[in-house]
Amino acid sequence: MNDKAVATEIVNDPDKVLFFQKKAMPYKHVTVADLIKLYLKQDGKCALCGDDIIFDTQKTHIDHIVPRAKGGEDEIDNFEFACSVCNYAKRDMSLKEFVLMCLKVENEYHKTDILPKEEIQAIVERRWKKESRSKKAV
Repeated sequence: MNDKAVATEIVNDPDKVLFFQKKAMPYKHVTVADLIKLYLKQDGKCALCGDDIIFDTQKTHIDHIVPRAKGGEDEIDNFEFACSVCNYAKRDMSLKEFVLMCLKVENEYHKTDILPKEEIQAIVERRWKKESRSKKAV
């Protein structure tokens, strides 16, 4: 489905519109349209893990790319959608700090064989591809 069709589907679904309204409410300079564009830019995926965004204000958060604790602004260019699990894990870390923490965790899991090496490698590769795409877009 192309972006226009997805946007039309969102606008025609009152629950999805309400989701975006609630997410935009705390921010003075962010509109529902801004957040829908962000959703489309992210292909409806969490910016950190790649899981589908769930239209639930408790399960999907707006993550500050540069955390507010480190001077990040409440502006659309500093926002990305993230699932609550990733956003809680990231806390006030920069993306680099978060990825490094994830790699440390991955290393520990690899030692214990909780996740197959192939699955870990696929997750890491997917994240780095997203990181490369976002740097090219800037």
